[in-house]
Amino acid sequence: LKDPVLRPFTSEGKPPRVAVLGAGLAGLSCGYMLKKAGVHADIYDPAENIASGASGNLLGLYNPRFFALKMPESLYYRSGYAAAYSFFKQAQDAYDIGFQSCGALHLINTPEKDRRFRSMTSGQGWHEDHAQMLAPDQASDIAGMDLNLPALYLPDSGFVSPQKLCAFYAADLSLKLGVQAEVTADDGKWIIEGQEYDAVILANGIAAHKNIYAGWLPLKNVRGQITHVQENGVSAKLKTCLCYGGYMSRSHDGVHVVGSSFQRGRDDVAADPADDDSNLEKLTKAVPGLSGLQISGRQAGLRTTSPDHLPVIGAVPHFGDTIDNIRDAGQKGLFVSTGHGSHGIVSSLTAAVYLTDLITDTPHSLPQSTAKAVCAARFVKTV
Repeated sequence: LKDPVLRPFTSEGKPPRVAVLGAGLAGLSCGYMLKKAGVHADIYDPAENIASGASGNLLGLYNPRFFALKMPESLYYRSGYAAAYSFFKQAQDAYDIGFQSCGALHLINTPEKDRRFRSMTSGQGWHEDHAQMLAPDQASDIAGMDLNLPALYLPDSGFVSPQKLCAFYAADLSLKLGVQAEVTADDGKWIIEGQEYDAVILANGIAAHKNIYAGWLPLKNVRGQITHVQENGVSAKLKTCLCYGGYMSRSHDGVHVVGSSFQRGRDDVAADPADDDSNLEKLTKAVPGLSGLQISGRQAGLRTTSPDHLPVIGAVPHFGDTIDNIRDAGQKGLFVSTGHGSHGIVSSLTAAVYLTDLITDTPHSLPQSTAKAVCAARFVKTV
């Protein structure tokens, strides 16, 4: 390809050795996809266990991100969502990843959502088998309980266990846990813990800042807390997940997950009862019939985001390069997968497939316009 943003990485005809920094969803999905492609990858993480951060949540919903218009960004999430559904369905046959395709009702509680959802379903080729606009009575029938709002229904949506999904990815991978990996460059190779690698993937969230070659990336953490509530006689009837600016999962083992708070500029992960109150307040405002749920637990974590709320995926350019003029010298073989935010379950898997395409020099799973929309070089002029 002529476009330097999309130029494939090559290791002079030899199978490349790859190091992946981060043993959460982003890093382990990269390791999994590389292994499937016949590429050896070592996974480094300073924690003693995989999924030590937000990837260790009890369960997480998988949904696309919604855009009113058809554009490269919307294609990233729409195609990733479809591919993730198929992948999770097949994976569940071999390994328990906590996958349940119970559908999700996205309640329309603002005029802006109504306009966006209608534009999306009418103008982006969504088949009615996969996305339907429903009146309140139709949404109530599908939910199994009374809802007062219309909804966008995604029957293929649902949830997985990020913990179990990470364990599935990690099976048979080379894990180097409890290691604070430092990356240096020497004579065209990347060096970590005395080992030489042809390529390195920074899939360690905000810690990508610690790499001297990527410290300029404009990444921020957003704190989020989920609340676990016990099902009761009303909530047990819920047959789908609900989304309304927050979300509530269908009951799993007698527990619903309600989320999530969204706090910039706060980096602690200590449980905060005020966040539980906020999560439940949003729920009962959208669905008054679900008031009075009893809290049984909570978990807080940090999600990494970018200024435009899109993931940062692909080759890491030199600071000072432009999106149309990226030099390879000194940066060859350095890649990134971060900034997945609240859509990490879907987005990290899409990124892993694409990075494997680049590293193995195989046909790209993302079209050029979409790859440019999520590439790191888009921020070079704005840092």
